This record gives sequence, structure tokens and C-alpha cells, in this order.
Amino acid sequence: MRDPNEPNSNRVDRRPSIKGRSNPKDAGRREQPDSLRASRNPSQRSRDPQRMNPGINPGMNPGNHPARNGDVGSTRPPRKGAVGSNRLPRKGAVATKRPAGNRDARTERPIAPRNPEAARDVRTAPKNLPVTSTSDAVPMDAPLQIQAPYRMSMAMLLITVFLICFGLVMLFSASMATGYTAAEDPLFYVLNQSKYTLLGIAMVAIISMIPVRFYDKIPFVAIAYLLTLALVIYTMFKGDVLGGARRWIMIGKQSFQPSEFAKIALIFCIAGYRSFILRLRKKGHLVCKTSRAQSYMNAIFDIVLPVGLVMLCLIFVFLQPHMSFFIIMLVLLFVCLLVSKIPLKSWIDGGLMLLLLALIGGNVFMGVTSFEQKDKLLGNYEHVLTRLNIFSTMTSEEEEGVPAEEKASDNDVFQSKQSQIAIGSGGLLGVGFGSSRQKYQYLPEAHNDYVFAIACEELGFVGGVLIILLFLLFFIGGIAVAFRTRNDFTRIMCIGYTCLITIQAYFNIAVAVGVIPPTGITLPFFSYGGTANLFFLIAVGIILAISRTGVERKKLTVLM
Repeated sequence: MRDPNEPNSNRVDRRPSIKGRSNPKDAGRREQPDSLRASRNPSQRSRDPQRMNPGINPGMNPGNHPARNGDVGSTRPPRKGAVGSNRLPRKGAVATKRPAGNRDARTERPIAPRNPEAARDVRTAPKNLPVTSTSDAVPMDAPLQIQAPYRMSMAMLLITVFLICFGLVMLFSASMATGYTAAEDPLFYVLNQSKYTLLGIAMVAIISMIPVRFYDKIPFVAIAYLLTLALVIYTMFKGDVLGGARRWIMIGKQSFQPSEFAKIALIFCIAGYRSFILRLRKKGHLVCKTSRAQSYMNAIFDIVLPVGLVMLCLIFVFLQPHMSFFIIMLVLLFVCLLVSKIPLKSWIDGGLMLLLLALIGGNVFMGVTSFEQKDKLLGNYEHVLTRLNIFSTMTSEEEEGVPAEEKASDNDVFQSKQSQIAIGSGGLLGVGFGSSRQKYQYLPEAHNDYVFAIACEELGFVGGVLIILLFLLFFIGGIAVAFRTRNDFTRIMCIGYTCLITIQAYFNIAVAVGVIPPTGITLPFFSYGGTANLFFLIAVGIILAISRTGVERKKLTVLM
């Protein structure tokens, strides 16, 4: 039997070549000592044939290499801290403890077991993947949170449906005599209204199913604003005159009032503009070097610019003239800016800038306008003075002795007096549905501006209070949705459209009972006006879309 330590020149070294080890190919290289070879080859120990082949004599070290620290057969003690060593680890070393069970060593939390089938070969695994530690794994006993599904506000939907049905029924009753006189058909007005109502319901179904973030794009805002501006300018110069005011555009045989479209579009533009400005600020734009310059810039972009753009449209509507639209949009503009969370400093600086611009613009207008043009312009607002005289005459006492030039004529106050007679005739429970007397040509515009008076006559005080409460519930439902919105865009639109419908409804009711002067404002969902109710339903559709996809969804916690 051959001695293992006996050198054998015929034996071929099949071990892998290691730097510093003798090799026929490295004959020309300089021989290095074993100590340097070991220090530069930390992998040499792992490639030792003694450890790779346990069948070799443990007392010998093949390859004529001396045994190293801790090797089997070595006479020297193992290294400090090595396996099987009785010596303490070196200074500064931290002893690691294997966690008990399937738990993380640092957080002591249970780790979800890995799926062996999901393991992938390192050679086929994709590169540049983020490395996650075991401490980032989801604990097995952690509660699970589930988001509630998308659901629209059922309260707003039911209130809207009730308002639509109630309005069509009251319009049928109030327009029977007028429809028979105008078209020999008692159902003439209610059928036309039903067509636009069905179209509006279809628009509500479509709009409410589209995620509201789809509308939050500045191109949509620009298109809506430019279209509104073009319509109001065209109406001012080329519109049709009905009732002494140039407010309508004829499309075939159907009249269209652009101001109703402008109410919806301008609120959308205010919300979209505010959302766009906030996105720019998050990206680091609109920033000045000094605090004072930053304050002025904030005032310009928060107050001056949006108010100026909206006033550009309102001026053309004001010149038609259409005072009721002008007043309502001023109120809605203030409400939309109020809920935009604009700082008080911007309000003050922006208000002063707007006041200065108004004074400069007014002086320039008075300087370039001739006397005849001024007199013609004031002649367009004679109806405003007439309505103020009607209001003062209706609210004044006979013994006060109001001057004759300030009194309204009997023809002027006829409509307001007949409205109050209809409301007073209803009493507590009314004269009965369809039994109104004032709708038989006694009360002008009974199916339009004064449908509330007919409802009070037929349904009494109870019916009038019911209509008021319905619009109050609509307002509360819209505000409840606005409180759950996730950003300024949805909040401004929700509050703006809710206030639009509610304010217009209460203005109409106030005119019918004689609290404010006549304004020509219709009652949403009750008064006759196909295009107006179509745009009101579009506003409702946007509110329902916000309640479905524009609010923070509720989170349900499930304990595992």
C-alpha cells in the first residue's frame, strides 16, 4: 500500500487552479509563501479536498499543505469564536441568536411562510429587483384592512328622483290651462318637459359611472371656458329678444339660454383651475425668492386671476341684461373660493388688487363712452328699477303716502299680487290637487316662475313646506358628500352645484311669497324649461359621480 505522504510525480492535480498554487501553466510565475497564499485566498479553506472528501485520512493534509487553525487533524487550537471553540469571541463581536420558531430575529414577529413553488432559480430571476428584508414581511397576526366598494350616495339619488317626479306632477297641474290655450293640448308643456327630463336622466347615468378624476384635466377646463365665453358673446350681439331681454339662441324650433350652460361650466372651470394651480405648486412652480413677492403671486393666482376670468363672462351676461344670473354667479363664485382653502393674506391682497382694477376700469369706461351710449345702456336696466318699485309698493303700507313716481302701476304689481292670493287661498291643506283657480289665466307664468304659488294653493301650507324641506335635504346631502371628498377639485364642484340648485330654488320661493323683488328665476325641477332642467340634472350627475368615486372610501378592519 502506498504511503499517502509519498510524493508522486505522475499524480495529476485535478483541483481547481488557485492563485499562488503551483500549476504547470503558471511555471513562469514566482512562488509565493503559504501564509501569503492563505491570506489572499479566503476561499482556499472552502476548497480544501479534506473537507470535500471526508474519506481521506483525517490525520493527513493532502497536497503537502500544513493544517490550518480549526481544521480536522490540526494540533493548534481553533480560531477565536469558531465552531467548537472554548474561547470567547473577539472583542466587539455580537453573538447572534437563532429566533425561536418562524420569527424575525429583529422584530420578533412571525413571518409568513414562503411558498416553495414560488421560488425561482437565481439564473432566471429578473435583475434589479428591490431587496426586501424579512422584517418587511406582513405579520401573520396583523389585522387586514379592506376598502369599501364604490357606492354613490343613495340619499342624493332618492331626493333627486322625488324632486323630479314631484316637479312633473305639479307642472302638469299648473300648465293645463296654459297648454290648452297655447297648443290645444293640456299635456303640451309636461310632455316637452318629460323629453328633456329623460335625456337628463340618461346623462346622469352616464356621468355618474365615469370616475370623477377623468374630468380633472386642464384641457377640459379650457374648452369649457372658451365655449362659455363664445356663447355669451354671441348671445349679446346675435341672440333673440324675448321679454325685453336678449338672452336666448334659437336652435331650430327650440330656444336655448346660454346662461344656464354657463352656470354649470363656470363652476367646473373654477374647480379645475384651482386643482391645476395646486398641482403646479406641488411640482415646485410658482415660487418667488422673497416672501413679499410670494404673497403677491399667491394673491394673483388665488384671487385676481380666477375672479377676472369669471367676471369677463359675467360682464357680457350683465349687458344682455340678465341681473339674476349675474347675482347668482357672484354668490357662487364667492362660495367656491371660500371652500378652496385660500389663505387670508391672499384674500386681503387679492381684494385690494381687484378694487384697484375696478376703479381703473370704471374710469376708463366712463372716459371713452359718449353720453348717448351711456343713456342707451341705462335704458336696458329700466326693468330693474320697475321690479324694485314693485317690491317697495307691495311691502309699503297705504297710509305711508309713497310718492306717485316711486309707486308701481297696477299692471306691474298684478303678477305679484296674484301670487300672494294663490298662496293665501291654499290655507293649511290646500284646495286639492288640480283644483287651483289662479292657474286659469289669473296668474301669469303659472307654469314657470310662479309654479310654487300654484303648489301652495293646491297642497296648502303643508305642500309648500314639503318643497322647502326637499331642497333643504338636497343641500344637506350635497354638503355631506362634500365633507368626504378627497381633494379640492371634487369639493369645489360638489359644493358649487349643490349651492347652485339650492340658492336658485330659494330665490324663486322668496319671489313667490314676496320676500325679494321679482327676478325671473325658475324653480329647479318644477318650472317649465327643458334646457334649464337638463343642465340641473347634469349637475346632479356630477354630484353623484363625486359621491361614488371622488370621496374617501371607508376601510373595514378584519381580525385574522
